[in-house]
Formats: sequence, structure tokens, C-alpha cells
Amino acid sequence: MFRLLKTLIGLFFSWISSFGYKGKPDTKEIVDNGYQLLSSNEIPLDIDPKIIYVEGNSKILGNNWYAHFICPCGCEERIMLNLLEDVSPSWSLTINKDKTSFSIYPSIWRTNNCKSHFWIKDGKVLWV
Repeated sequence: MFRLLKTLIGLFFSWISSFGYKGKPDTKEIVDNGYQLLSSNEIPLDIDPKIIYVEGNSKILGNNWYAHFICPCGCEERIMLNLLEDVSPSWSLTINKDKTSFSIYPSIWRTNNCKSHFWIKDGKVLWV
């Protein structure tokens, strides 16, 4: 039931984006319970919507190539962010000192399809 509702909401935002809508409702609230971070050399075909998969050489600390996750708006599209500093555009993944949360900078602004614009701060989605 929850997945159906999530799909309908995603379809609704896709539909209204065709009329010039540029994102989520005007809110700064955290609207998600948060993501978990999982480092892997290979990314599965079906990814969990609550996990951000970090692709890279897990044997070398800080050698991350990409972050893969499902868009939090409900459109269920897969997002792949470049984490390589020397290739543009790129994002930075920072993990706090006690390794309990992480953030991605700068914000993620989808220019196609759902047009979502959000931050991931302390593992949670913050809508712009």
C-alpha cells in the first residue's frame, strides 16, 4: 500500500512538473527517516531505497567513485552522483568522526523528470 501511494505521489509530481513546477512543496523539514551508507565494489541491480551505495575501491579509504541511490521524491528513479574530484560535476561525501552519519555536498538538483532539489545532511533528506 505504501509503495502504491509513493508511486502515485511521484506520478503526481511528474505530471505537475510538465506545467513548470520546480520541485517539492516549500518546506525545509526533514521528510525522511534517513539513509544508510553501504560501501561496495559492485552495485546491485535492484537497490534498496533506504541505502546509498558508495562504489569504489573499499580497500582504500576515501577512494570513492560514485554514489547510487533511489530518488527520495517517490519517482523511484536511480540517481548516480560522481564522487571523483577531478571530473565535473562532482559531489563530496563526508562521514562524521564517530561514523554514525554522513552528508553529501553540494545539493542534488535534478534537472530532468521529477525536478527534485534536496540536500543529504546527516543521512537525512532536506528539501530545498
